[in-house]
Amino acid sequence: MNRMKLIAKKHLTLLMQNEIFADFFNTFLNLPVFGQTPIFMHSTRQWYLWPELPCNLVSKHKGLMNWMEKHRLPYFCKTNLCLHYLLCEELLSFIRSPEAAEMLRWIKADQWLLEKCIGGSRGMWRFRAFMQGMAGEELTKFWLATERILGIDETDESQQDLYESLIQVLMATHLQEGSTVVILCNTTIESLLKMTPYHPQHVRSRREILSEMQKVALFKIESYWLPNFYIHCKLKMEKEPACRHLLEQYEERLHRAGLPKQAVSPRPPMSIRQSSSETQSYCSLESKRKVWDHVTGQGYSEGGKHKESRKKKSRRSSPAHKKHRHSARHSASSSPSPADQIRDSAMGISDESPSFKSSPSEFMSSPLANELANAITYNKLRSSTPVVQFPSLLALKTLVKSPMCLDFLPWALTADKCAGRPFREFLLRRDYGLEVHLLDLWHDLEDFLRMMLCSLGEGNILLRHVMGERICELYLTQNSNWHLPLKLTTLRNLQNLLPSGHVIPWVLKAQKEICKILSFLYEDFLQNDDKMFLYYVSGKEKKLSAEEPYEKDENRRLARRITEALHLCQTLAGMRDFELLVGEHWQMMGTQDLGLGGSIFMEAEPVVHKMDYSSMTFEELARLNPKMAVELLSNNFKAFCKSSPSSGVFSRPLSMRRNLHWTRSSLSFMRKGPASRKPPLRPRALSEVLQNPIHLDYFRQFLKMHNAEAPLLFWMAVEELKNEGNPRIQRLQVNDCVRTFFFHSIPPEKLLDCDADIIREIPRAANVTVPMLVTAQFFVMKALEEKWFQMYQGLYPESDLSITAGGRGRRGSLMKEKMRRYWNILGTFIRTVCKFRKAMSYVGQRKRFEDFLHRELKNEKETIQSSPQTRGSFSGVSGRYGSTSEDSEVPQVRRKIFGRLISVNFLVNDLYFYLEMEKFFYLSDSVVVLSSLGLYTEKDIAFLKSKVSTINKLFLNSDIPPKLRVNLTDAQVVQIRNFIAEGVLNRTLYHSAFMSIFPVLLFYWKK
Repeated sequence: MNRMKLIAKKHLTLLMQNEIFADFFNTFLNLPVFGQTPIFMHSTRQWYLWPELPCNLVSKHKGLMNWMEKHRLPYFCKTNLCLHYLLCEELLSFIRSPEAAEMLRWIKADQWLLEKCIGGSRGMWRFRAFMQGMAGEELTKFWLATERILGIDETDESQQDLYESLIQVLMATHLQEGSTVVILCNTTIESLLKMTPYHPQHVRSRREILSEMQKVALFKIESYWLPNFYIHCKLKMEKEPACRHLLEQYEERLHRAGLPKQAVSPRPPMSIRQSSSETQSYCSLESKRKVWDHVTGQGYSEGGKHKESRKKKSRRSSPAHKKHRHSARHSASSSPSPADQIRDSAMGISDESPSFKSSPSEFMSSPLANELANAITYNKLRSSTPVVQFPSLLALKTLVKSPMCLDFLPWALTADKCAGRPFREFLLRRDYGLEVHLLDLWHDLEDFLRMMLCSLGEGNILLRHVMGERICELYLTQNSNWHLPLKLTTLRNLQNLLPSGHVIPWVLKAQKEICKILSFLYEDFLQNDDKMFLYYVSGKEKKLSAEEPYEKDENRRLARRITEALHLCQTLAGMRDFELLVGEHWQMMGTQDLGLGGSIFMEAEPVVHKMDYSSMTFEELARLNPKMAVELLSNNFKAFCKSSPSSGVFSRPLSMRRNLHWTRSSLSFMRKGPASRKPPLRPRALSEVLQNPIHLDYFRQFLKMHNAEAPLLFWMAVEELKNEGNPRIQRLQVNDCVRTFFFHSIPPEKLLDCDADIIREIPRAANVTVPMLVTAQFFVMKALEEKWFQMYQGLYPESDLSITAGGRGRRGSLMKEKMRRYWNILGTFIRTVCKFRKAMSYVGQRKRFEDFLHRELKNEKETIQSSPQTRGSFSGVSGRYGSTSEDSEVPQVRRKIFGRLISVNFLVNDLYFYLEMEKFFYLSDSVVVLSSLGLYTEKDIAFLKSKVSTINKLFLNSDIPPKLRVNLTDAQVVQIRNFIAEGVLNRTLYHSAFMSIFPVLLFYWKK
């Protein structure tokens, strides 16, 4: 029996004793698809219900346990969150094992701190976010997928299709020849690929192979990525003030090693927090609406809601009538049918005009309004874009009020997929087959939309293409068994536009129509959940106690808790991208306490457990906190010296002060700092010192110790103004240089240590030019070399210059040193490229880089000034400038980078062009792989050609002047056009453009 089924059969009271399971279960319980979303405080053993029971009813915690065992725990065992809980338990058991302590040299304090970092759903999120882009991410995904497959019974006919599909996905993603999992697990998969899905012997052999590979993958994660994650956590926690109390507890545990353990106090019995005195009724639908208002930031009118609750409740139809009602709604008819009139009367149409204080989302347009909206033609809009339907003022009296859950139903349906699909199972039990089909379509469209809006990913373009064809085949063709009750225009545009980007508005429109159909059934689902909860948990009536109500911001805190639970579940399930670990996440770790809500209880303050050091003996204090013991000893010694000053025992003898004279050997202390370390080779000339940054920094420190730094600073100032291209800025630098070095309180001859005539002429000159300063620089450096350079060479041993013609050993060591430096430079470059590609896959970092490129337009320091007549000459005859009169009106900012001129105006276009080229490379590689397997079609080639034409129209032959909108030459554009004419559709097409654009982007990204 697999582990998830074992969890489902255990008593929940025993499971909740484990604070790790309690944290994962709390995250699951607070998903917004459920009506009742409780949270368990492990330290106080108390349940916080939401919504609360009426204050006049007694709550039974045993009934709560029975209710969750039947209506929550089975769904938890189906979720991806449960798989992460099993992985977390495996990692924690390894952390606590003596094998890990011996192999990784961990002590009890290290194990405790690592458990804090990785424990709970938030800890697993941190661990997986840390491994993003590494091989450990692939191993983790493989472990989770294998655990799910091994938990399926292959002999069960109802699960054979799911088993076969999961096996095929695992083979395609992780078990290909040369994949990361196969290489790291060191497994031969030829026999695994030849096995048939349902053969009994093959099933047993496949299970054994997958189980063995899963163990190897887990060992790789535990032995390599887990220690690296621990080191990363400690370094980040040391920089974060909110985590200081955790490091203090870590230090205490380091010094507490070997001391007897403290006695553990008995746990209090499990209970339920008493309801507030203001709670009079129980309705999860109204409570969920309040939380949704806080999530969206809308104001919530308590009075209006209470008035609605006092109104006469609308009649509820029977399930058979609802089934007939939904089947009648499926018929495509523009005029209201008798079934629609029955539905309207059941929902209670008001004859009065609606109040203007109500939001427009509370009403939906009548059939008359739909007819009027469809009759209007909008000439300015595209025919493929859905038209916004405005309500008609003539039909206000016939408006049908939308259900209360319509606004937050997409929120709940998104959580339904993370929670084990309880709403779908509810529909199946009620025999709503068509509604289940609609719900599956909603989830598939949501997955397609997320894949469409996703940034650069692993085969996202190919997967998006396959998903679009699958949606058309299952839901939109005539071969499907169900006739979808959506509008004919919506269905037609979905079928025609999938999987292109033009389908996004129609996907949103289809989802909205599905939500309108499912909203009534979701209300029934919440009512059924409330009914079962009250049956199990509520007891007899009790007398009301005069208790103060709870905090008024309870709904706001609850909204944050539910939102955080949904984000965690979506990210761990692969429905959202992992964020980069930043300071905010480490602050959250400082406030997280698994005993007080854990991963989703965001409001807890840091819990600091301080020890009482005043009652300890000095020996115990020295063992637990040596720093405090030393401070106490110093204070006692200081007090003793003050009390007996005449003893003279501890007085320090007086010694004569010596005059220190700096010598050449006195500069050895300069080697301590990394910024002023001594260069390895002795310089032969002053020019070598000035060209080497390390030599220059060390030489500057040498001159500073002898109060002779001014000549070198003067040389640096003149070098800077010589390289300045802007005349206005250069004039300012000349004036600043003259004011600093020639009008100082010290005469310039003494300050610059040079007696040349030009030094005396510059202060008397009416206009100081750059050639005059360059001449002065030459004489100053000549005097500096004569006086100080030989002394600087004396800091190096004479053996540095003793490289004779026969010194092959020395030359060999120099060559090795050179090769080592080259390899370090190459490794640094590769790491920079990898960091840049990873950063561009995150929307936030890419947006910041775009803002930086926009700001570079205002950076006049590096800009090359040119006259308007020469602007059109650097990009070719038919290039980006000089073709139209409009181009000359746009001021172009140019820079010289890597020996060629580029336009700063087009840097953002270069970034977009680079991203589109990356997407094209992924798509072309996918087509090459499919063509090698014989699986590609003409549709794939046409899609690839349309991608190329779109890139060319946007960047290389734009309709908006200038036509060439990226930093490429005309020759490169002609080469790309020739490749397209020859039918080249692989990486060769944009290789030259990629090699020109990418170094420029990397240069600005490093800035």
